Amino acid sequence: MSQSPHLEAYGNNYFLFVILGISIVDLIGTCMRSATKSIREAQAFGYIDIVLNARVSPQYFVITSMIFPGCVGLIKVFLYMLLASLFYDFSLSIYTIASMIMLSILTVIPFLGIGLLAASFVLAFKQGDPINYLVNISVTLFAGVLFPTTVLPQALQYISSLIPATYSLDVIRKVVIFDSPELISFQLIFYLLLFSAVFFSLGMFTIIKTCDSVKLSGTSGRY
Repeated sequence: MSQSPHLEAYGNNYFLFVILGISIVDLIGTCMRSATKSIREAQAFGYIDIVLNARVSPQYFVITSMIFPGCVGLIKVFLYMLLASLFYDFSLSIYTIASMIMLSILTVIPFLGIGLLAASFVLAFKQGDPINYLVNISVTLFAGVLFPTTVLPQALQYISSLIPATYSLDVIRKVVIFDSPELISFQLIFYLLLFSAVFFSLGMFTIIKTCDSVKLSGTSGRY
């Protein structure tokens, strides 16, 4: 597979291709799970009412709960790269590393909004949420985590084009494999920022409405 024409754009380097894909999807999953985990723990340990009625807004509580796991996730990305360096000889400039960090953060932000949607589901229905599971599966299968999206049927490639991680993963791989930060385009940055604004706004709106609904119904303590 390393000599596949689908991998020519990545220097026929399937090893780094898949390592980078796994590390980024792990970062995304870590951040999204942390949002629902904070709500589920508050419900399970009985302090959800304190969270909902505190001076600090519940959405702020959920967002801040994703910061530390996100930092840990970024560290894990570099641990993946360190592990890869033990088996494959490559070096990265400081500009490439900085570009990789920037793109990783921009890749995660839209999924933070989805994490807020997942937290809203847990808060409203008091059940384990299917949103994180479905998003992780979709990203893994359709965003080119384990294989190039060009191997997918045309209909499935259309689904890939709707996932922001598809584009950022493509550029992250090229930047790292070819050690070329100049491959980052303004169009990609704009696209990721647009998706970030849309999903984050949707997530914020949903969790605010969910918190208001739960407080009015008085069902926050049921779990």
